[in-house]
Amino acid sequence: NLSRASMPELMTMEGVGPAKAACIVAAFELARRKLSTEHQLVNFTFSGDIARYLIPKIGDLRSEVFLVISLDRKHNVIGESEVHKGGVSSVTVDPRIVFKEAINRLASSIVLCHNHPSGNPQPSKSDDALTRNLVAAGKLLEIPVLDHIIVARQNWYSYGDHGRIKLMEDEIKAAERTKKGED
Repeated sequence: NLSRASMPELMTMEGVGPAKAACIVAAFELARRKLSTEHQLVNFTFSGDIARYLIPKIGDLRSEVFLVISLDRKHNVIGESEVHKGGVSSVTVDPRIVFKEAINRLASSIVLCHNHPSGNPQPSKSDDALTRNLVAAGKLLEIPVLDHIIVARQNWYSYGDHGRIKLMEDEIKAAERTKKGED
């Protein structure tokens, strides 16, 4: 909880003034940066690799952050972009911005990532809708979404591990077949 505390919250503690609060906040930020650089992603082997990288980086933030990890054909990481910062309970993500980053890097695939400040990594209905929209956009652009990972403090959830990306892809294919049958 201390790592998530804001300066005003820290200053309510006995003996902690503005200077000490600033030092504490800065120390935790430096620790987050150090941990995230120690665990650089080089190759996407499975969702746990990305989750372990993300947890120290965004797991304890107080507002939602949405990241896109761009991968080459061998699933090597070729870039990471913070696409949007949101509020405490939601983040608005524009698919054009998500895929602009991937296109600029000539990515072969992407992994979507965001945090839940609540501490509960379970996806919401809006997370499901966003993921479905981005999977459909990725199919159209031939930049598949391999996974969507949600981190919350020390926990995480993977759409890929739960078979939900595949299910969404199958639903999109079925809708395309239905549409072709109507044409």
